[in-house]
Order: sequence, then C-alpha cells, then structure tokens
Amino acid sequence: MIPESRENATLKNYITTPVEIWSDVKNKMVPVTFPGHFDIRNSYFLFGPPKKGKTHLLWSQYRAMTEEGIFKTYIEREFSLLRKMQEQSYEGVKHFNLDQKGLHFFIDEFADSEISDDKGMHMFALLDRLHESRAGLTVTSNWSLKEINEKKMFGDRTEKITWRIKDLCHIVRFGGTER
Repeated sequence: MIPESRENATLKNYITTPVEIWSDVKNKMVPVTFPGHFDIRNSYFLFGPPKKGKTHLLWSQYRAMTEEGIFKTYIEREFSLLRKMQEQSYEGVKHFNLDQKGLHFFIDEFADSEISDDKGMHMFALLDRLHESRAGLTVTSNWSLKEINEKKMFGDRTEKITWRIKDLCHIVRFGGTER
C-alpha cells in the first residue's frame, strides 16, 4: 500500500534528474538522466545528498511494479525493517518469502539507523537471501557504498553486505559530490 505522503510519487511526475550511473563496460560513473534511462525491472542502489529525488524514484518504481503486477514487492524503511527482523530474531527474514520467483525488495534510508551487531547480522541475512535467489533490490541511501564500508556501518559484516549490493544493483549517484 502506498502511503498518502507518497501518492504523487510516479514516473510521470518525476522531475528529470541528472545522475551518474556505474558502467561496468567503462568501469566508471557515467552521466545519464533519470527517468529516461530507468528500467523499472532493474535493481538500483540510489545514493547521494538528501532532497535529490532518490525516495521519489524508489516509490515510483514500486508503484509501477505493483500496478503492472510485474513482481511481488516488499518496501520498508531500514529502521522499521530491522525492528521487524529483530522481533522475529534471525529467522525473521523468512517472513518475506524470499524463495519465490519474481520478487523485488525495496529498502529506503539504508545505513541511516544506529550501528549494532544485530543490525549487521539481520541485514546480511536479508541481502544474502536476496543475492542467492537473484531477487530484485532497490535501495536509497545518503551514503555511498565506499562510505558505508569506511564507517563499518554494519559492523564486521559491512563488506559482505556492500559486495552483495554491488553484485545485485546498478550503482547510481544523485547530484552533488561524494561526501
């Protein structure tokens, strides 16, 4: 269900945003414009400063997938996702039926909550299952994967977490320079 605060989040009213997307072919960030180069079926790690359109794009992708019935979708803000997983312990990941085909998972505000060993354990469990099943994943963050690694935002599991994101997602940097 789309919350009232995100009712206007559609690709039709998304303001064209210049971004840089990681190109495996060129092995560097290359400039493009969203939503023109945006395929709703792909996985994305959307990062950059606040108020650049990352969350609007995430909700637009979620809406398009849901309305077109393309994939089974789950959407969570990171802190509420981790709270649910902690309440159900490590096995809380099973709640999301991650073994089914055609699954796309959305995480908003990635790496924005407090660091703890539990946080790293739960996030790794989720991303490892998504990686194993080759499910779709779209994530927003104010932090780059490099910054997340440097700050060890998920404790000892940080590098394993960011590796899985890199393997699953197109990396997209929104306006401004890397902090």
